[in-house]
Amino acid sequence: VRTAGASRTGEDQLRAVRRLDTIVILGLVIIGGLLIWERFTEAPTTQTAPLTGGTIAVLPFDDLSPLGDQRYFADGVSEEILNALATQSTLTVTGRTSSFMFREGGRTLREIGEALGASMLLEGSVRKQGESVRILARLVRSVDGAMLWNETFDGRLDDIFAVQEAVAQQVINTLAVNLGKARTEPAIARPFDAYDRYLRARELVTLRELPAMEEAEQLLYEIIELNPDYAPPRALLSLATRLLAASPGAIGRRPVNESVKTAIEHAESALQLDPDLADGHALRGLLYLDQKQLLKAEVSLRRALDTNPAHTNARLWLSICLTGKQRYLDAVRELQLLFERDPLFPPAALNLSLIAVGTGQADLVEQVIERLTRAQAPQISVQESMTVLERRRGDIATAIQRLRKLQESYGRIGPIIAPLTQMSLSIGDSASAAQQPVPFAPIRSALSERRFDDAIDMAENLVEASQGFSAFQVEYLTTLAVARRDQELLAYYDDHFTDVDHFGRELFWSFEVQLAPYWTIAYAFHRTGQLEQLQSVIEHWGRAIETSRLNGADNYDLYLNLARWYALQGDQSEALASLQRAGESTRGLLGSDLAGDYLTELMGTNSQYKALLEKNASRIDEERAVLGLGPFVQASATQGK
Repeated sequence: VRTAGASRTGEDQLRAVRRLDTIVILGLVIIGGLLIWERFTEAPTTQTAPLTGGTIAVLPFDDLSPLGDQRYFADGVSEEILNALATQSTLTVTGRTSSFMFREGGRTLREIGEALGASMLLEGSVRKQGESVRILARLVRSVDGAMLWNETFDGRLDDIFAVQEAVAQQVINTLAVNLGKARTEPAIARPFDAYDRYLRARELVTLRELPAMEEAEQLLYEIIELNPDYAPPRALLSLATRLLAASPGAIGRRPVNESVKTAIEHAESALQLDPDLADGHALRGLLYLDQKQLLKAEVSLRRALDTNPAHTNARLWLSICLTGKQRYLDAVRELQLLFERDPLFPPAALNLSLIAVGTGQADLVEQVIERLTRAQAPQISVQESMTVLERRRGDIATAIQRLRKLQESYGRIGPIIAPLTQMSLSIGDSASAAQQPVPFAPIRSALSERRFDDAIDMAENLVEASQGFSAFQVEYLTTLAVARRDQELLAYYDDHFTDVDHFGRELFWSFEVQLAPYWTIAYAFHRTGQLEQLQSVIEHWGRAIETSRLNGADNYDLYLNLARWYALQGDQSEALASLQRAGESTRGLLGSDLAGDYLTELMGTNSQYKALLEKNASRIDEERAVLGLGPFVQASATQGK
């Protein structure tokens, strides 16, 4: 059974990881240079059992220091060894989040290996005392616990880089029996004090708490001042700076544009010092993604993965980039690779489930759930993927009940409150939606209650506060479109976008398979009789729909876009067929806002459309009844505030 010292449980770690919606901060990579080191105590034990497979998991090394206060250091040692092994093309290394989930005892090596899909496990301990350090490393076969290799490394703290590299090289040499000789790349060694403080800062960043992030930032500036040619702290500072901004997915209050600019400077300076630093390329890719420079983002993120294939964040951000480029099936493949390497990394399972559903691959979500269950993953991960599947099938009430139970255990975190708000609104439960701390919740609630002035004021304030964050621009345009404020909508369009093509590039949606909101400006041009401008939107919108379909999109959003696109061109037959396709998986449930959509004005006299609305209303009431709610009644339009 795996032993462990006092530390956070897997569930506690998961809560920390989930304090951000999509940006999950893992450790940054540095491999020190080869210095003189010594081995003492016992002689190395060589392989005593044949190797099978080429997947290894590096478990968190135990902290055996006298005061037990060096967990951050032991974690750092474990992670540096993991990163060194991950550079070997012949070896698959399980991701940090999944491996470190087994810090606590209670699971046998066989159970850990089965959960992680790893045939070999590297475990050990670190004892730091005074100026000395001792690392004990053991490589075992997970299926039967057979010892393949173990060795004790003693040295001075200033030699820690050499000791870490020596451990990795010894593992590689042992595995070379089947995998072929590999090599590690020595780097420039740094003073131990700088490295130790860097590991402390990294631990603070992983807490995802504002005071800790500010403390980490100060510590990193101090490290850089004393060691200006040390690259990894600059990359970590880039990440911390970005997360201290007042933007979605971050935790700070600083101006977004200024923070992003500073973060870019830190990432660039890190890469100037070390052009092969995976974290520098990954952070630069993320910042390009922030700026909608998707081509540059993809190049940088792939460069990070070329350097370190196990870079979890780089692969996650690459999948987001590919989704933004409407390359949905490519995004699925990247997420499958991520999930295979790091199955207990929360965004791997959740994002894969979302994109799989968006591309009509519900069976893939079932496989994710089965894999998580087999790995005995924390229940929140399993339950989240189950709600994705239930939502796809129109079992909204069941999904809402599941999310409410999760909220009782885990609190109001993004992966729970966002879908809970959306699904509550889809069945007309604006009161429940408004209780969730989601920026768009009060806006959508006001819209559903036809309090248009209130909704517009809130949406406008949200855009201004976020300095034009694209998702909130979409919210503002949607609000104006639903409220029929066409002149305001088109004025905003003219002020912020050069043309329809620019509109589509800026307002892509990177986390699910959704199109830019072409329908908002198309409706406005149609209602104001600007037919030439409408035709331009129709053409761009049609190309976006076709690109989306060719890249695997198969979901409600696609078919609703098609219905609107056809209806605006007067093709009610195709519009109805698209709406029917949208409701196939949900047994006719299309959402509470359909009756108020401009589609109803375009097609309201069509008997088949009326029947579809009646079926939708019936399905809404079915789901509401399960939750103890009365029949849904569409609010009358008001101008109240």
